[in-house]
Amino acid sequence: MLAAYPEDYRRKHGAELLEPILVESRRPTVREAVLVGHRSISADGEKVADVYLMYNSSTGRNCVTLIKRYLAGSPSAVRVELKVQGSGTYSDPSTDIPYGAAYKYYAAVQHYAADTCVKYEGIIWVGGYDYYGSRDTWGNCG
Repeated sequence: MLAAYPEDYRRKHGAELLEPILVESRRPTVREAVLVGHRSISADGEKVADVYLMYNSSTGRNCVTLIKRYLAGSPSAVRVELKVQGSGTYSDPSTDIPYGAAYKYYAAVQHYAADTCVKYEGIIWVGGYDYYGSRDTWGNCG
């Protein structure tokens, strides 16, 4: 069972963001996290990643996480973005490099967005092509 927030992420970004979401065949409970958006990414009919938008009302932070299914455990290029209306775009990796960064399991980014609309996107590169899971309209505005 793979957690969306492994210990290295929790140490880097703070464990108080959200409780772990377990990647399995069930949806998380409200106690674990408030899942407010989900997109599956498929390549040639095969699911290669999932992109989650989560919100923590106690901190006012939104989080976008892409969890790999394709080449999970092996470094491959992925990227996530969180766009906060009136504030900016936040991404992991934070630098704009071609083809994202080589991550083994996930990429995640979080930012304060209470009472603000957001957009989100996850990208994974498979066989030289980029595949997206996103919501490109403003939503989750409160």
